[in-house]
Amino acid sequence: MGGIIAADSILSMVDDRDPMHHSILGIIAYDTPYFGLNPPVIHRTLSTHYNTISSAVTTAREWIPQGLFASKSTQVAVANQAPKRSWGLGTIAAVGAGVVAAGAIGYMAKDPVVNHLQFVSVLYKPDELARRMKRLSQLEHIGFVNFFTVVTKEISPQDTGERVFCNLPEDRTKWIRQENGIAGNEVDAHCTMFVKAYNDHYDEMCWQSLQLIREWVGGTGNLVE
Repeated sequence: MGGIIAADSILSMVDDRDPMHHSILGIIAYDTPYFGLNPPVIHRTLSTHYNTISSAVTTAREWIPQGLFASKSTQVAVANQAPKRSWGLGTIAAVGAGVVAAGAIGYMAKDPVVNHLQFVSVLYKPDELARRMKRLSQLEHIGFVNFFTVVTKEISPQDTGERVFCNLPEDRTKWIRQENGIAGNEVDAHCTMFVKAYNDHYDEMCWQSLQLIREWVGGTGNLVE
C-alpha cells in the first residue's frame, strides 16, 4: 500500500504544517488503487483463489491465538463460504477480516490475492478514497502520476472492457496507461509490474518515470540516459 501511504504522509505533513512538505516534488505511483479495486477483479479472482484463502486461514488457526481472529460469525464465513460465481461485498469483507486477523497469512500462503485482501477495508471506503484524492489534487506544488496496468492478452470472448486492476477516475490526465500483453489476469499484471520478463512494457514504464522525475527537478538531476 505504498502509494496510499505516500499520499497520507504528505497530507499529514500539510496538516501538521511541517515545512518539509515543500521539499517534496511529487508522487509517482504504480497501479495504486487510489479509487479502490476494479470490482470485476475481485469477483473473478476470489473464486479461483478460494482454496488458498481457506487453507491459509485453517493453517493459521493452528499457531495463532484464537483471540486474534475476528468474531465467530466471521470465522465461519471464511471457513465455510462456498465459492460462487459472484461474491458480494459482505462476503469479501468477511474473508478480508479473517485474513487481517491472521496477520502474516499472505506471506505464509504466498498468494498475492490473499496478501491484497489484508487491506480490503481500506479499498472499500469510497468516500475516504475520494476525499484523499481531492485533497491531494489541491496541492498544486506537488506533482502526481499513477501508472495503471491494463491486461491486453485475450482470455475469452466474454471479456469486455478494459481489464484493469484499479478503479479509474473520469479524469485520467495524471493516470498513465501501462499495457501488459503477457500477464494472464489483472492481479498478475499488478504483481509483476516490476518484473521485466512478465511486463512487455517495462522499459517504456521506466523511461517515462525518468522523464517525469527530470521534469519535476527541472532538468538539473543527474539522471542516466
